[in-house]
This record gives sequence, structure tokens and C-alpha cells, in this order.
Amino acid sequence: APAAAQNAGTVQFASGTVEIQRGAQRIAAQKGTALLQGDTVITAAASSAQLVMVDGALVSLRPSTQMAIERYEFDEAKASAGEAMLALARGTIRTFTGLIVSRDREKFRMRTNIANIGIRGSGNILAHSEQAGTINHTLTGAHGVTSKDAAGVERTLVSYPGQTSQVLPGLA
Repeated sequence: APAAAQNAGTVQFASGTVEIQRGAQRIAAQKGTALLQGDTVITAAASSAQLVMVDGALVSLRPSTQMAIERYEFDEAKASAGEAMLALARGTIRTFTGLIVSRDREKFRMRTNIANIGIRGSGNILAHSEQAGTINHTLTGAHGVTSKDAAGVERTLVSYPGQTSQVLPGLA
């Protein structure tokens, strides 16, 4: 689809083995490699990467991380906020948001398979593993972490600077 080819950002830094999964293709990431909406960025053990998104947001990926850029649309010339959705399958990312959040904080979101993270500020560390579940640590601003409990009831917890929340599978 044409939207899948939209420019989402670039790799600012890559150390060790960092790859971009683009459809059936695997691309070795290096400084300057373009990121497209729909790409998945994968870091191996002892590897890391920093991405600069089209709205100026910074996303750092720690070792053994897999993150999909499900949606990243922004055009500085347009009045609309744009929209971002980053999906963390495993590992750890550190994010400082850019112009999308300054225009409409509801338009920048992150998710794992058990939680959704809404941005009410600009900086966080998000980690996910099957053993520990989803952990969000707020660096600046605030973040809403939403999950469903065993009964399927959706619950949201808002965290502020220095606070950490953890979501375990099946628990709010």
C-alpha cells in the first residue's frame, strides 16, 4: 500500500547487529538508513540503535529488541498533528517525542501485546518480555498505561516522572 512506503525517519546510530525487516527483506541498518512506515527494527544481543523520526522524536533501541513502526505519519507543512504507533514485541526502547505530541499528544502511542501506552508527556523507557510483562518508566511528562484484567475490563494508570508501572499478562 502507498502508506506503507511513507518515510518515517532515519537511523542516527547503529552499533552491533541492527537490521530492518521490510516485508520479506532484511536490511543491515547503519547511520543514514531510511525508515519506512511498516518497518520492524531488530537489535541483536550486545547491539543498539538510535532513530530520529520525521517529527524529531528520538527512539533508542537497547540490545535484543524488536520494534515495529506500525504507523508514523507527519508533515510539518500540514496543520494536522500526524500520527505515530510504535509496537514493541520484545526488549527495551527509550523515547523522547517530537512535534506530533506538541500538536496533539493523543496521536503518539506505543503498544505491546498486553498494554497500550498513551503519551501525556515526552520521555519514557518501555520494556517488554514474556516473563516480566510490560514495564513503563516515565522520565518526563506523564504516560497512561492501559491494559485489560482477567475479566476483560480495561484499566488505565497514569504515571509521572520517576514512576514505573508494570503490566503482567491477565492482570490490570
